[in-house]
Amino acid sequence: MWSTLTLLPDYPLLGLGGQGWQSRNFQYQSSAYLSKKVHNHFLQTWVDAGIGAVLFFLGMIVSFALLCVRLIRFSADNEQKMLATALLLAFLSVVTHSLYDFNLSLGAIGIYVAAVMGLGASLSFVKKGGSLLAPGLNVVAVMLMLILSTVLLLGHTEHQTGRRMLLEQRVGEALVHLERAVRLDPLNAEFRLELASVYEGVGRVRSDNDMLQKAKVEFERVLFLDRYHPRSSHLYGTFLINNGQFDEGLNYLMQSLQLNPRFGRAYALYARHCLDKALELYFAGEKERAAIYLEKIKPLEAKLQEYAPGNLALALSLGQTHFMLGRDNQAEEYLQAALAFDRDRASAAMTLAALYKHLGKGDKSQEYFNRAMGWEQDSVRVYQAFMRVRTPPKNGGGV
Repeated sequence: MWSTLTLLPDYPLLGLGGQGWQSRNFQYQSSAYLSKKVHNHFLQTWVDAGIGAVLFFLGMIVSFALLCVRLIRFSADNEQKMLATALLLAFLSVVTHSLYDFNLSLGAIGIYVAAVMGLGASLSFVKKGGSLLAPGLNVVAVMLMLILSTVLLLGHTEHQTGRRMLLEQRVGEALVHLERAVRLDPLNAEFRLELASVYEGVGRVRSDNDMLQKAKVEFERVLFLDRYHPRSSHLYGTFLINNGQFDEGLNYLMQSLQLNPRFGRAYALYARHCLDKALELYFAGEKERAAIYLEKIKPLEAKLQEYAPGNLALALSLGQTHFMLGRDNQAEEYLQAALAFDRDRASAAMTLAALYKHLGKGDKSQEYFNRAMGWEQDSVRVYQAFMRVRTPPKNGGGV
């Protein structure tokens, strides 16, 4: 909620639009966390639709409360007084709870509140006769909302059906439903993101360039619809890297880091891509170009420590970078730190095995090699790759 209070001064009048908070809150956080809703419905309304919507919401609350108070004070029917009191308390309990929860964003709670208000209005005096314009406009508005809600509900249903079929590995049928979901709700970035991922997966498996192009189009639409969410630029950047547009993709990954500077794993993925590219160029004999990508990794440490002190997500990448640049002491320090990070410990141990092999410490090399194999046998490829970076001395012994 506190990050919302720092966000509101930047968008006080019109807000960010629907789902805007879940995209923009990363840039206002004081600590890393994930939440799609503000835990305060009043602030959620302000972020979504601006100060005018909050005033309307407050007016609705006050007017209903006053209606119930009038019924309690002036009704001659004791049963009606009790009913009005019960409705007022039921209404205020939910509204008060909304000060520290997003309960009114839940469909069932919203329907409950609307029903309570409808019952309260039905107890009030109704003037007979008069113009039918206002009731007619109300009916038209309700019908339009019903049609729109039905279309959006159908889109949601199609999306859920598509996801279920993906789990059942019925990819062709899943695509049909996901495409239909996007047609029914074209402004939903989540639907387009799912569709883009399926297009990419099918395109890779079938080597189908048309499918990959469709994926690119959908990723770009996601980026347009939800450009402030770090996930959008991260996934598009990854897609570009996987499809031969490495430098452009890397730029989008950096954009993702700037949008969410506290997410350590994103730093690690950016560094991993730089390291893989550096190794590729190194083995191709382009050591100077390889060094360019290694240099992109080093500044990340200061940025990550600024926003997430003590985070070890970059330890492995920094250790391997220093190894490739011939800085053995720094490499050993970072790789030893990476051993404490479960996700990276096997790769760190294998890189240490290669480092100690290079330094002629055969026993230590064997020790770390065996530890890595015990954790993850596929990590032997890390050892093989970094052994190619340097040729160990012949008297090294060990592995």
